[in-house]
Amino acid sequence: MHDISFSIQLFLTATFAVEYVEKKLKKIGLDRNEFLYIIVAKYFPSVSQSTIAKKLNVNRSTVSRIISKLIKKDYCYRENSENNRDFNVYLTNKGQETCTDIEKVISEFEDKYLNTLGNTKDFTNTFWDFFTKIREAQFGIKK
Repeated sequence: MHDISFSIQLFLTATFAVEYVEKKLKKIGLDRNEFLYIIVAKYFPSVSQSTIAKKLNVNRSTVSRIISKLIKKDYCYRENSENNRDFNVYLTNKGQETCTDIEKVISEFEDKYLNTLGNTKDFTNTFWDFFTKIREAQFGIKK
């Protein structure tokens, strides 16, 4: 498959990973978008909907729609931000517990597929270097 560009291969790999996780999480009623929002809310407590939109590269109306679905399912809640121009998102106890389930599925995926690479530490370090450079180019973020 060397005739397919690296970017396309990366996209296909990411799609495969998301589909794998989505299939496993369907049992608890989450789709491919919802689990990402829960993870963002876990790692960025009291995150604003605007920040979620930036981190996931989606528009604010999409964030609002998906957060509303997650609220109905009791995974999170939102409150007005200090400036009352946005909402901050917080995980409920159910949302926190679900993070554990999501992380287990992701870990299972990594164990099943990444460990076939042999030295996963080298691969992970190389990938994180690549990921950091892509994020810097996309958002001007420097770490």
